[in-house]
Amino acid sequence: MISVILALCVGIAAAAVVPVPVYRYWASSIGDHFYTTSYSELYGGNGVYTYEGIGFYVASSKCESNTPLFRYYQPTRYDHFYTTTASEIGTTTAGVSGNYGYISEGVLGYCNPAATAGEDMVPLYRYWNSVIADHFYTISWSELGAGAGNWNYEGIQCYVYSSATAAREEQNVAQTDDWFAKEMDGDSFDEEKVAAGFELFGEVEHMPFHSLQAESGKAMAANSWLLIFAVVAVVLLVVIRMVYQKKQCGQKKGERAYAFPSLQGESGKAMAANSWLLIFAVVAVVLLVVIRMVYQKKQCGQKKGDEYAPLV
Repeated sequence: MISVILALCVGIAAAAVVPVPVYRYWASSIGDHFYTTSYSELYGGNGVYTYEGIGFYVASSKCESNTPLFRYYQPTRYDHFYTTTASEIGTTTAGVSGNYGYISEGVLGYCNPAATAGEDMVPLYRYWNSVIADHFYTISWSELGAGAGNWNYEGIQCYVYSSATAAREEQNVAQTDDWFAKEMDGDSFDEEKVAAGFELFGEVEHMPFHSLQAESGKAMAANSWLLIFAVVAVVLLVVIRMVYQKKQCGQKKGERAYAFPSLQGESGKAMAANSWLLIFAVVAVVLLVVIRMVYQKKQCGQKKGDEYAPLV
């Protein structure tokens, strides 16, 4: 099972913690690697920088388990620098110059230290080339390994995602763990209780909320039976209407019986039959909806007061 470390992201809205790609560029003329989460900064490259694709993925929001990956630029060396240690440059205020002439450009995104990295996260390796004054970052150890040529290996900067799918997997686990904690009467996070919860409710790590249970077999079965019931009810309504109206209008055996009231003129009996049919149809629809809501609520294990969708 995927690591449950990201349960520390309690209080962050699910929609706020999303993976974003980090675009990688290389400028051979000035010897600089550049990374950004904003494709509009350079798009597919310009006359100086060449686009090299998506380097890795980072979280777009801060939570208790991750840390900012700060972005800096040294205009004299033409070097972009990224670090999770603010003390290296001494400032995190955008536009302010710090140590070695590096100017803060804000936060690239959010990554994790080793202690809180999920199993689907990968190391972001950091290198330094003193000859061309360039910092280089990659999640592929095979690119430079422990160092090659003029590139010196400086260690693992932090842990990031290799794909958007891996990031969403970690996010789903965090949501699931938080949900189980709330289901346990607000108890603090306990990994043994979470495991017990999975055993009780089944493998639902990607469906932590009741409204997402629409893919369960029981809910699908309820939908199928409801559809069959609705079709049968409509057929019966039409047949009853035809027989009833035929009798009211004095039609004989063999004569055509009209199922639609608009073809029967302004007969008082036909109008009365239409009114009762309309009332019956409305009541039938209301009953169908109510039955569906109650049935699905029971099938998904929802409790009194929970929100649920009457239709899947």
